[in-house]
Amino acid sequence: MSPEPVTAWLVRPRDRANAGAVTLRLDGGVLILSTPEEELRVEAAAIVRVRRIPLSPVISIVYRDGDTRSKMFIYFARPSLNTWTEQRFGTRGSMERAAEAARLAQAGRELKPVVEEWIRAIRDAGGIRP
Repeated sequence: MSPEPVTAWLVRPRDRANAGAVTLRLDGGVLILSTPEEELRVEAAAIVRVRRIPLSPVISIVYRDGDTRSKMFIYFARPSLNTWTEQRFGTRGSMERAAEAARLAQAGRELKPVVEEWIRAIRDAGGIRP
């Protein structure tokens, strides 16, 4: 059974300008991230790896996109535009980055059941082992 659709935030490495809110759903083995203007569809069979970023409400997904591998991050809590990054949470940096890491860690504790449910569902749909 697929989880209920949720609002999440899609971030792609090196493409922060196009980051934003999406409706996340899983339908018939397809992970769908949609906005009113467009829709990204990723076949679950094309997903290579899905994991939760430690201490956060963020899922990292690596998938095959033709002959290349692509990566995306799905935030289950709204991130600060200034701290969307591929770097590890809690690394050295500004006070703003440290505050964002603390805020996301708190959201990670609160949203852990939802994030874990989505990870299980995506793995199940793609036949991915933990």
